[in-house]
Amino acid sequence: MALADTGKAIGAVSQLLRDRLLARLAATVSNVRIGKPEMSGEGITNPRLNLFLYEIQLDPHLRNRSLDPGQSTPLWLVLKYLLTAFDEAGDSDSIESHIYLGEAMRVLQELSFLPLNSLPSDVFQALDSNPEALKITFDATSSELISKLMQGPDEKYRCSVGFEVRPVMVATGESPSYSLLVGVDYVNDTIIGAQGIQIPVLASMGSKIDAIAPTKIAPSLPPQTSILTIRGNNLALSNLTVFWVRWNCQLLPSRQIF
Repeated sequence: MALADTGKAIGAVSQLLRDRLLARLAATVSNVRIGKPEMSGEGITNPRLNLFLYEIQLDPHLRNRSLDPGQSTPLWLVLKYLLTAFDEAGDSDSIESHIYLGEAMRVLQELSFLPLNSLPSDVFQALDSNPEALKITFDATSSELISKLMQGPDEKYRCSVGFEVRPVMVATGESPSYSLLVGVDYVNDTIIGAQGIQIPVLASMGSKIDAIAPTKIAPSLPPQTSILTIRGNNLALSNLTVFWVRWNCQLLPSRQIF
């Protein structure tokens, strides 16, 4: 897909995580909310899981990596999320919420690499150009980090776990600076398929048979050696074999006469 669609990749990853958790935990948790973990607010129903994108980093290992030589270097992002579970009463520190949190962690660990199958078209287009699979890795989540992120009206500490998704590519839609192929529509991102494959082959580059004599060989009794003469161009190639309808013979160097 067009690289310009990668500008939606951050939101697409959040939607992908939400959809995968809902699909795996539909019988347990019916709501996965994106945003800061709060007791009440718009779209909040319990029990639920909460995904909070609290930090976006540039991947230091891919900072200067471009898709192709001569092409602008895209942004390679690491998305850091905080996962929090709430029970039916909206409590995040009960036995029930701990069960939900553990189940969500199990699902994320099973996924490991986020699959892109069965996605809405807009989500798929935003992530399909990513050259590497999106990997989920759990982070060490200290109490200091959680306390800092939970600052708000209630300022309540909530048991949570952090994880990251990387590498997420955000690229420009600019055309590369190197010469493009002639006859390919790069503006509309048209897939030309096999029609764009052309391998010119000149007849003089291969072997060619001009004449075979005799055209018929009658078996004799007792059997006698018969001479078959093949005339043509480039017949001195190694491992050259001539195929007939019913049988084939290999041209041996000791039998070749030019």
